[in-house]
Formats: sequence, C-alpha cells, structure tokens
Amino acid sequence: MAVSAANVRVAMTGVVSHAPLATTLPTDSTTALNVAFLDVGYLADDGLTADPEESTSDVRAWGGDLVRRIITEYGETYSFTMIEHNVNAVTAYFGNGTAAAWEGKQIEIRKSWVFHMTDGAKIRRIVLPDASVTDRGAITYATTDAIRYPLTISTYPNAAGVHSFHYTS
Repeated sequence: MAVSAANVRVAMTGVVSHAPLATTLPTDSTTALNVAFLDVGYLADDGLTADPEESTSDVRAWGGDLVRRIITEYGETYSFTMIEHNVNAVTAYFGNGTAAAWEGKQIEIRKSWVFHMTDGAKIRRIVLPDASVTDRGAITYATTDAIRYPLTISTYPNAAGVHSFHYTS
C-alpha cells in the first residue's frame, strides 16, 4: 500500500452531544442527530482522547510456549474538557440540575454520547450507545483561563457486545 498525505486526518473541530438512553442513534457520519441530543458547546483545545482498555490472560503450553492470549476485560474511555458554561455542559458534568443550579452529589446517569469531528469536508463520528461519566476532573476558577469541566466517559457494551460505533466520510 502506498502512503498518501491526503489520508492524514486532523480533528480540527468537533461537537460532543449526549442524550437519554434509547434515543435513536445515528448510523453514519452525516445524518443529522436526533433532537434529543444536547451539544455541550466549546471544548478545550486538547480535544477528545479515546482510550480502549483491555486486560488479557496468557495460556501457555507445557514448556512455556505462548499458545493463546484471551481478552478477559474490555472497555473504552473518552476524555474531554468543556469550557463553555451552558445547561448542556453542566448537566453532562454534574448529571442533574440546570445551568443556574445543580446538586453536587454522587450520581450515575447512563446516556448515549456522540462525538462528531471534522477536518474540512472529512467527518469522523463516534457513537457510544451506553456510557456514563466515571471521572469528573477538578474545576479551576481563575482570572487567567476559562472555567474548565473535565470529564471521562466510560462505555458499557450493548446486547451485541459493542461499546462504540465509528463512522467516517
């Protein structure tokens, strides 16, 4: 296969959206999202980090040869930092409340998430059918930077064992 600089992609900009579970999910990179999906607004310039996580167990034959490697655990996490203060971002961070008032308490709300990234006319969309916030990073209030809401989202498998769908155009 020949190399081609035209195949190098950059996530120049993007949108993160969340919706209640069972919301109709997109099945390609360009179809408009269901109106139930809420856009969280601007993200910090470090964008989105996707991290597949797996654990394995090795099976060895008598004599020590590795004969099989079994995936014993699998999951995916996605991390990003919201810098726009709006009801969709605050609800994503705290899981409840409104842009004006929220409750700081332990709560897990499972949602569907869509990450939509563009590079000119090229589009990449990642769809998480079932995921929840598993880490809320520290919020810093300072005069030198935007207030930041860092989140890590972790996936759950659907009935077919799929954690995420990836679409490109």
